[in-house]
Amino acid sequence: MKIVEKLVVLNNEENLSKDEVIKLLATKLLEAGYLNDYEEYLNSVYKREEIAATTVGYGIGLPHGKGACVKESVVAFMRVKNPVLWNLQENEKVKVIFMLAVSEKDGQVLHNDTLVELSKKILNEKFREKIETSNNIEEIVQLINS
Repeated sequence: MKIVEKLVVLNNEENLSKDEVIKLLATKLLEAGYLNDYEEYLNSVYKREEIAATTVGYGIGLPHGKGACVKESVVAFMRVKNPVLWNLQENEKVKVIFMLAVSEKDGQVLHNDTLVELSKKILNEKFREKIETSNNIEEIVQLINS
């Protein structure tokens, strides 16, 4: 699954809530033409978050939604200046968010493969350091897509 430059948001300086981050990235996905239905996509993301917060450690969140509401599978990326409380039960905050949108046609296999690939990258300290510090959108897109 790919990421494109128009789906990258860097160093947002506002104090945002988890809900605001999810809606901002979903809006980016809609504006870029990747969603058929904004509300349905949001609902799929929130349903997943109800199962368990999508924090993966290292200050990273990995929310995801899927279904017919997604035209084409893609990843949106956001890095915030002020950490966002993502997992209330564990008081876990994130500064980096990868939001997956998975189309119905791509289904569970691509969804799982993407989660595995991103998880491997996230375990790499150099990868995390670069996505946390680079202000070059092209470099971030290359890192995520490689």
